[in-house]
Amino acid sequence: MTNAMLYPQLGFSGSQLQQSGISKGSVQPFPYHMVSPSPWPILISFSLLFLTIGTVSWMQGYDSTTMRLGFTLTLWTMLQWFLDVENEGNLEGNHTKKVGNGIFTGFCLFVISEVFFFLAFFWAFFHLSLVPSIEIGGVWPPQGIIPLNALAIPLLNTVLLLSSGVSVTEFHHALINGDKLKGMYS
Repeated sequence: MTNAMLYPQLGFSGSQLQQSGISKGSVQPFPYHMVSPSPWPILISFSLLFLTIGTVSWMQGYDSTTMRLGFTLTLWTMLQWFLDVENEGNLEGNHTKKVGNGIFTGFCLFVISEVFFFLAFFWAFFHLSLVPSIEIGGVWPPQGIIPLNALAIPLLNTVLLLSSGVSVTEFHHALINGDKLKGMYS
């Protein structure tokens, strides 16, 4: 079998490949990583199934063993899958620049999809609260719903969120400046 038959997408004839001295093992036909078959997708599916069934059963008053088993299997499978990806990239060298760009693009698309997901929830909330429909009596909040006091738990949650953000930012600046003592107390 000639190299041209092995790598037809390169556009070379067999004689051109032989003249160039390119051997079968020295040509990577494309910069992408062809993933080998992996047990992790099916295992994560079954472990999430166990986790879901176990959680629903536990909420119905049954034993929590299935839920704990599903949670443990999910964490173990995720760890093994992440280790495989790490080995493919660092030890085997399969993550080329193009593969890294693909992983980064996928992550960015995931973040964008999460932003739109939360945007949809906030849009629905503000639409219903600012323009209440006739079905809920034209008032917000609907009758029978007792709203939380904004100066109680919601204020505490806001203060906690903002203070943790300040603490992390302070630590980040200390880390950049090499100030270990300030980093320890931030």
